[in-house]
Amino acid sequence: MKFLEISAFLLFIISSFISNWIGYLMLLIIFLIVLFISKKSLRFMGGFKFWIFPAIFLFIMSFDFNTFGLSSEKLISNTNIFVHLYIFGVLINLINDTIKMKDLTIFFDRYRFYKLKFISLFTLSVMRRMSSDVSDVFYFYRRENSGFKFFKNIHMLVYVCVRNSVKISYDLVELLYTRGLYEK
Repeated sequence: MKFLEISAFLLFIISSFISNWIGYLMLLIIFLIVLFISKKSLRFMGGFKFWIFPAIFLFIMSFDFNTFGLSSEKLISNTNIFVHLYIFGVLINLINDTIKMKDLTIFFDRYRFYKLKFISLFTLSVMRRMSSDVSDVFYFYRRENSGFKFFKNIHMLVYVCVRNSVKISYDLVELLYTRGLYEK
């Protein structure tokens, strides 16, 4: 793992606790670091259409419903939430695009982080399988459920995604347990 990637993650964690202009400056630095490392990672996680609903939801939540006016404090807070969500998605894309399992294994073996090695490799492999699986499920769900039916049957989409995530995790734990890489 490289120094810039680690610094981007640390800046993101620190910026989560700071809600003034310094936090936004940290998010801008993270954005520039990711731009320097991998421009491909700046794509919207889940596609552009995925981000329309959170943006509209956070904008609507910025209104004061007593006076039907736009509250600037709520708008700034919701913008902060949306920017943090986007930067988190960018960091997930950066992990998927740049970090290789072999490099992560070498790093954890060098510093004798054996439990952390298992957890990190397991998480990375589950995340990669789940992201491709969820995108496939969402594609077919969108094809079959257009218009009002899309929102009417959204509980089925959530159910299928959760079920497939649990199945992927169970299959990987079973595989690692039979190979002797996982102890209870």
